[in-house]
Amino acid sequence: MTNHTPARRTVVLGAGLAAAGLLLAVPGAATAAGPATSTSPATTTAGPWLRLPAPTGSERVGVRSHFVADPTRVEPVTGGPRILPVRVWYPARVGAPRPTARYLSAAVQLLIEAELDLPGGTFDVDTHAAAGVPVRSQPRGVVLVSAGRGMLAAFQTAQVIDLVSRGWAVVTLDHPHDTFVVEQPGGRLIERDLDDRDAEFAARVQDVGVVLRQLPSLVPGWRQGMPVGMFGHSLGGAAAAQALLQYPNLRAGVDLDGTPSGTVVAEGLDEPFGIMLSNTREEDLPPGEADVDLATFVSHLRGPRPLVHLSEIGHNGYTDFVVFNPQLALVEPTLGAHLESVFDTDAATPAAGAAALGLQRRFLADFMRRYVHQ
Repeated sequence: MTNHTPARRTVVLGAGLAAAGLLLAVPGAATAAGPATSTSPATTTAGPWLRLPAPTGSERVGVRSHFVADPTRVEPVTGGPRILPVRVWYPARVGAPRPTARYLSAAVQLLIEAELDLPGGTFDVDTHAAAGVPVRSQPRGVVLVSAGRGMLAAFQTAQVIDLVSRGWAVVTLDHPHDTFVVEQPGGRLIERDLDDRDAEFAARVQDVGVVLRQLPSLVPGWRQGMPVGMFGHSLGGAAAAQALLQYPNLRAGVDLDGTPSGTVVAEGLDEPFGIMLSNTREEDLPPGEADVDLATFVSHLRGPRPLVHLSEIGHNGYTDFVVFNPQLALVEPTLGAHLESVFDTDAATPAAGAAALGLQRRFLADFMRRYVHQ
């Protein structure tokens, strides 16, 4: 696997999507990188082809969408405050039929499908969640989620809904100028235009702090002292580690295949911190070399530190594409290969992808149950 630097773009989303398909797994890196060259002609209308496995817990899932403003930072596109798109997922009371929550907003879905050269409707995915329904019970705690560099938080939905079905409230956030594209109040889209990993990392950690301060008004059933944890994929996992160091109200965190960055690498953590790894490091690093920042960080973890290495999946095997890619390959092999070339999962079959997702769901559920509590 060749290492690249992320492609800069202002209008063309496809380059940014391709740039997020491969992990630059060298010391100090926890990012996706490198445009893929494969293309695929799209047909007119899709499946439905892509399916998320149903959540495994007993709770029904509800979701609400919000915008969180940070008046301390200026959004250069609008001249106003930086606005973070946030989705709050929670245990729901579902009575009369309610609309199923969309996987992506209509505007975001249209842009991503077009730039990936996928048929319209490819991302018409059942989220197993109802939009705007009442909360059923007080959540057992809150889990924040940040996706990989350039990636949408929606691509972690399979993990999110499973935690909610087990009683958690989950708050997912996207990061303007880092995420492929984010929607703002009024429908304006801000596309990815950053190519500075350090700036993206710092902005993500600051975004986490902004959302943490707003949890009492965001989370249905919030109570004083409610425990809060976090997990993230790739750069989002690195941000989870640094956020745990900076924000005392975070109890524990999980990094899904990211290399930690920032001051936390040397300072370490007293709080519980879990790590799940893919096959990327053994494939990308020269024989005998190690991910120095990851090794240093792990050596400085002073609390519980469960670590699982899923050597059968690639970097994006920690996203929904671990089930999407092999599903699409069965019905449209060319499109499936195209999606795999952009989002590498190494999931050879739908059964293999579902098994890998099942392991991730169980790890996250067990970790949060053990370490994010009163």
